[in-house]
Amino acid sequence: MPARNTLDRVERAGYLGGVKWGEVGNSGIQRHERTAQRSMAGTRAPVRGGKFLGSFQHQLDDKGRLSLPAQFRREATDQRFVLVQAYPPALALYPESEWLEVEERMQDMMRDPPGRMWVLSVMSNAVEVTPDAQGRILIPGGLRSAAKLEGQALLVGAINKVEIWNPATFEAEVQGASPDFHRFAANIFR
Repeated sequence: MPARNTLDRVERAGYLGGVKWGEVGNSGIQRHERTAQRSMAGTRAPVRGGKFLGSFQHQLDDKGRLSLPAQFRREATDQRFVLVQAYPPALALYPESEWLEVEERMQDMMRDPPGRMWVLSVMSNAVEVTPDAQGRILIPGGLRSAAKLEGQALLVGAINKVEIWNPATFEAEVQGASPDFHRFAANIFR
């Protein structure tokens, strides 16, 4: 079937880097996301940032590096992350594509003085990390201390990001969680 226009040919070829000239504001982004969804249909590759499932316990090395599970590295197609402590005591590791959405929401909060200070406090400890050839990321000392990471770390898939926990702290949080977990399950798994 012949292509209707150049953009259709480009989409079918799998090119996701450009958008039509003349589209303004977020419309180009939305077009790009629709293009990505159509181009990726039927493949295993994630459309945006990936989906992170499961949990893995790994050892921190003496330099504070932590190996990311191969499954998580595969799901993060851009291979660049932002590491931040948004919900203490855990750390959150966002793929760059997901982080861009977080930044947009933070940008809106910067207009409100209390919101601005919260954003600045979170951003002052955020770091960009890229896995090395062995799939390890460096967790800076301040973030390791804030999350009480010593020796072992538990990496938990949290759908659009990875949370990094002290294993004992995670277990205590799960054990002390709401007694009506079944209510949450019933709302999701119908």
